[in-house]
Amino acid sequence: MGAANWIEGGFEVSKKCNMIMNVILCVLFAGVLTALGGSNPYRGLWVGQAKLNFVNEVSIPLDEDNVPIAPDPNVPTPTSDQAQIRVILHVNGAGQVNLLKDVAILKRSDEGETNQLFSSEADFSLVTDERLYEDFPVQEAKRIASAVFDFGDIKATEAVDAIVLKISSAVAKSIVDTVDETTAENAAIAAANDVVPNADVAETFDAFLKDKLPKNDVTALAEANGVGIDALRPEAQILVDQSFYNDTRTIDVLDSLATAIADATPPAEKTAAAQNAVARFADVNNLFERFVHGLVFGDMIREVALAAATQAAVSGSTHAVIDSQSRVAPAYIQAAIDALNAKVSAYTDTASSNALESVVSGIVDSAYLASTSGVVVVNALAAQLESDGFSVLAELQQGMVSVDIPSTDYSEFVRSQDFSDAVSIAAAAAAKAAVAETNFDPFYTEFSLEGQARIAATLALKSVYSEAGRARQTELPLDGSFAAGSGDARFLSLISSTDAPLGGAGLTGTIILPANHPTNPFRHRRHPDHTIGFNIERRLRFDFDGASTNALERTGLGVERITGVYREEFFGLHKSLGPEPSTSPIGLKVEGSFELNRISLIDTLNAR
Repeated sequence: MGAANWIEGGFEVSKKCNMIMNVILCVLFAGVLTALGGSNPYRGLWVGQAKLNFVNEVSIPLDEDNVPIAPDPNVPTPTSDQAQIRVILHVNGAGQVNLLKDVAILKRSDEGETNQLFSSEADFSLVTDERLYEDFPVQEAKRIASAVFDFGDIKATEAVDAIVLKISSAVAKSIVDTVDETTAENAAIAAANDVVPNADVAETFDAFLKDKLPKNDVTALAEANGVGIDALRPEAQILVDQSFYNDTRTIDVLDSLATAIADATPPAEKTAAAQNAVARFADVNNLFERFVHGLVFGDMIREVALAAATQAAVSGSTHAVIDSQSRVAPAYIQAAIDALNAKVSAYTDTASSNALESVVSGIVDSAYLASTSGVVVVNALAAQLESDGFSVLAELQQGMVSVDIPSTDYSEFVRSQDFSDAVSIAAAAAAKAAVAETNFDPFYTEFSLEGQARIAATLALKSVYSEAGRARQTELPLDGSFAAGSGDARFLSLISSTDAPLGGAGLTGTIILPANHPTNPFRHRRHPDHTIGFNIERRLRFDFDGASTNALERTGLGVERITGVYREEFFGLHKSLGPEPSTSPIGLKVEGSFELNRISLIDTLNAR
C-alpha cells in the first residue's frame, strides 16, 4: 500500500494538502533521498500497520477424558481473525527510535502562492506536540495518528509512588516500635522529604554541570587529556542513585566528554571538542538540532547553492569570489545570526557555527570544481549544489547525542505545590490508618501495617495522582536497532523444540498507562467504583526481516518499506498466567507481521 494511503485527518484534508503530500512523496524524495544517503539509512518517519493474528490462550480446555490441559501461555497460537493496528515510528539522525501517538506534517512558511511546489523537506516540520502548532503559519495540514497507542509520562506517577512507598514503610516501622500516631507521622515525613527535591532531576543535572563541569573546568580537563574525569564519577553515580528517576545523564556526560577528548587528535582541537560535548548535554532546549533542521538553515542551503552556481557560471571565477558571493545571500546572513543564538551560553559552543561553515564550504568547493570542469548550467548546478549541501548536513548528524531529558510536564509537576504538599498529606493519612489497624487487629504485623498505610496514603493523594496521570509525553523512546535483520523475526508458534530459541529483540519499549490516567480503560467517571483503575503495562517488541527477504525495498518513487514481526505482552488487563504467576508472571501475548513505509526523511521532530 502506498505511503499516502496512511494519511488521515486530524485536520481537514484538501486537494491542496494532497498536492503537498504528493510532492513530498513523489518529487522531493527522488533528490533528497540520495543526498541524505550518507547518514543513518533508516532515518525519517515510518508509518504502517501490524496485523495481529496470534494470541496466547488463557482458558484451560478439557481433553476427551475431561482432564484439564493447560496450553503453554508463552506461545501465541493462530486466531480465526486478525486485528490491525497503526504503527508510527521515527528514526533520528543518530539511529535512535521513538514510537509516536500522532504527528502533524506542517508547512514552515506561508510565503508565496498557496499551491506552490516545495522542493525540499526543509519546507516542512514533523510536529508531535500540539502545543507547538501556534508557532507555525495558519494552514491546512496533514496529521497521522494511531488510536491504539496512548502514553503519558509515567515518571510523574512514579514520583508520587516513591513518596507513598517511603511513607508507608516508615509508618509501619514506627508503629511496631511505638504505637503513636504523631511519632509515626513525623518519621514518615522525615523518610520521604528527600523524594521531592531529588525528583527534580532537571535541576539536579543543571546543578551538576554548573558545579562540576563549568566551562573553565572543561577546558582544564581537555588540556589534561581527560585526567580528572574519573574523579567526578562517584558523585555522578550518587546523583543517579538518590532519585527514583534513575537519570543517568551525569554519567553519560562524563562518558561523552572522555570520548570527545580522546577522539580529538590535534591537542588544539581537544578543548573545542570537550566544550561542544558538554554543551550538547546542556542544550536541553535542543537549540542545535532545531537550528540545523530549521526553516532558515534550509533556505540558506538553497540560496547559497543558487548564488554559488550563478557565480560559478561567470568565466574566470575564483574560489574566493564564489565564496564571497555565496555569503552575501540574505538567508546566509540570517543563518549566521541564528547560529549565534543557537549556542549554549555556558560553554564555548561552536556546533551551530561549525555546521553552517561546513555546509557552505562544501557547496562552494563543489561550485568551484564545476566552474573548472566546463560549461556551467546554472539551474542544474544549483540543484546539484543544494543536494550536496543537504548531504554534508546529513554527514554532520551521524553519532549526534540525543539527550533523554525529563519532559516539561514532569518537571512542572514535581515543582508544583501539590507535589510538595503530598508528603505531609500522605504521612498523616498513613499514620492514622496504621494506628487504626492496631486497634482492629491485635495480631498485626509490620507487613499488615504497611499495607494499610499504603492504601490510606494512596487514597489521600487521589487528586495528586490524577494530576500526575495527566502529564504528557509525545514520544516513547525505544531501545535497540531499527534495521533490516535486527532481532529474530520468527513466529513463536512456528519454532519447534529442535529449533534455536527466540533470539534477541530488534526494538523494545514499555508503555505504562497509570491507573489514574484519563484513558485508562478501567476508569469510568460516572461510576463511583471506577474512579481509579489498574496500572496497565504494555511491552512492545519489533523484530525485522533480514535482507534476504527484501526487508527494505522500494515500493514507489521515494517510498521504501521494511517488514518484520510485531509482538506485545499486556499486564493489568488479566490475571497473570503461567505456573508461577507471582514470581514469573506471563501476560497476554499477541503477535503478528508488520509493514512500515518511509514517508519522510526528516530526522528531527518539532523543529521550527
